Amino acid sequence: MIDIKDLDRAIVSVIEKVRPSVVHIATVKVIYDQAFEITPVRGAGSGFIISEEGLVLTNHHVVEKSRGVEVFLSDGRNFKGSVVATDKFSDLALIRIEASNLKPLELGDSESLKVGQLVFAIGSPLGIWGEPTVTMGVVSAKNRSIKTKYGIIEGLIQTDAAVNPGNSGGPLVDLEGKAVGVVSAMLPYARGIGFAIPISYVKKMLDLIEKYGRVIKPWIGIHGKALTPEIAKYYGLPVDKGVLIVSVVRGGPASIAGVVRGDIIVEAGGRKIESVRELKEVIENVGIGGMLPVKVVRGNRVLEGEIEVGGLEG
Repeated sequence: MIDIKDLDRAIVSVIEKVRPSVVHIATVKVIYDQAFEITPVRGAGSGFIISEEGLVLTNHHVVEKSRGVEVFLSDGRNFKGSVVATDKFSDLALIRIEASNLKPLELGDSESLKVGQLVFAIGSPLGIWGEPTVTMGVVSAKNRSIKTKYGIIEGLIQTDAAVNPGNSGGPLVDLEGKAVGVVSAMLPYARGIGFAIPISYVKKMLDLIEKYGRVIKPWIGIHGKALTPEIAKYYGLPVDKGVLIVSVVRGGPASIAGVVRGDIIVEAGGRKIESVRELKEVIENVGIGGMLPVKVVRGNRVLEGEIEVGGLEG
């Protein structure tokens, strides 16, 4: 039987450990009003410190097109921030501040999360600053997808922890006080549904910056959808597993290699492919400039070839 008092103490301990790492982010963006006059618009979001050298993690949409960024720490200090890297496709951004005595939040393992596991969303909802606000919930589902203006973000963590405007960019933490996700979005037409970007995406972003000096992702220039038996039956397709090519970027690596809309990628890099996520993993493993062997089903034919992996700026 679970001892409620022990659980209470554990939760309080986790929050006390995490709070000093969570920050409030204030931004200024410039827009043109109906009279075409420049009007500054203030925005707000959350973030968290990930290094003693002053790196702060948040969402891309929090700092997008901002002319100024200010970071407020939980101890009352505030600093001008500079955006050093963004990845709009994963809705992530890194800010640097010149500050000392920082307490970075430890990055956890989002891949080992289980549905039903307790998680906490910490941030500054509705732009209210002071002590960071905490909401508690569970991991409701994994590998969710949502559509943004830059495309579809896949592999998201779904949670019922309350998420409000201003929470964006704050951490989703587990009972060990480690960040397992970055709170990013809430469906405007649904209640009690929030999403977080897995911390594994953050680790990949940091690896890309270390390798290339900026966020540039291995890319072949396609948009695809995981094939299911139901889709295959409905359209009379010859296979029921693979990635169905919905569109091909003109002039992109796949286009140059001869891939066309309607093709089905069933194998890549010697690995059978059943989801877009699996295909992305293979592409990332090959890396920019590498050759990706693919097996494609087109009609009743099976074609084999290679695609030179390109790079896409985040």
